[in-house]
Amino acid sequence: MTVLHKETVLLQRLIEDLLDLSQLDQGRARFDRTAVDVNQVLAMLVDARGLLASQRGLALEVQATSGLPHVLADAHMLMQVLTNLLANALNYTPAGGRIMLRSDLQEGDGQAWVTLAVSDSGLGLTAEDQAHIFERFYRGEAARQTGVAGTGLGLSICQEIIARHGGRISVQSAVGEGSTFTVWLAPCHRGSAVIESHQ
Repeated sequence: MTVLHKETVLLQRLIEDLLDLSQLDQGRARFDRTAVDVNQVLAMLVDARGLLASQRGLALEVQATSGLPHVLADAHMLMQVLTNLLANALNYTPAGGRIMLRSDLQEGDGQAWVTLAVSDSGLGLTAEDQAHIFERFYRGEAARQTGVAGTGLGLSICQEIIARHGGRISVQSAVGEGSTFTVWLAPCHRGSAVIESHQ
């Protein structure tokens, strides 16, 4: 890939990310919410990115907790968030490393949450990076060291999408040991198939 082509791809990605953020900021992003099985989303993610992980010499594993309640979410948006988190793990984990996708039910803030976690054995984040990683246009030390192309907007978009679902994203990391990004979503009542569309 030539330098010019790389710059063109990065510019296109920047434009797309800015459009996504603009729609989220102005409340124009469309969310079609249904009862989503998060384990099915993880399975789709592995199907979509498993080969790429293998080509990069990375082990991609899944620990899916069975019997989890569904979440009321836009499946496409949720897939976008997890794809971004997995892409970061793929980019910042050296060959021979390991990436784990987990689903679980956890307690927090006095309520139950369905959690989706992306863990890697990669470069990890400094404490300063963790404090700023969701800020727009912020790029961490690992990005500067490796030269991985990016807009610095991906995690901001992820955070906005999950916030619009009434959830949050947390990060735990240590330099040289890897990172875990966890998406927290409130479970919906079993059997709920009501579709909620929001502009």
